[in-house]
Amino acid sequence: MAIELRLKRDGKHVTLKRPNTNVLELEEFEDFQDSLGDIQQEYFEELKKDKTKAVSFFPYRKRIRNKQIEYIKEIFEDHDAFTVEEFKTGIDSEKLDDVIVGIFKQISPADYKEDMPEGKKKA
Repeated sequence: MAIELRLKRDGKHVTLKRPNTNVLELEEFEDFQDSLGDIQQEYFEELKKDKTKAVSFFPYRKRIRNKQIEYIKEIFEDHDAFTVEEFKTGIDSEKLDDVIVGIFKQISPADYKEDMPEGKKKA
């Protein structure tokens, strides 16, 4: 099985592929996920500083999204390389979250088991 990513290039959809991740890559993914948690923690700390001030999550969400895209780019680098710009212009914004989560599910299925349909859950 392979991890696949569908991007639009030159007006056409292409499917990029790379082999499934190995255990070392899974561990690197877990470290990456921790780094996203650090960004969220920064936001929560900013909220605590001054409870009378509104703090927008948008800059933090953009940092998280950019790290996610950069991570996906890196895992495809040795297989079917693309640039961050190609990713950002090749994915419709309405599908972005589904694409990111879909790739992350392929890397670490155990983290997404609750998303499986009831009939397909493993005992």
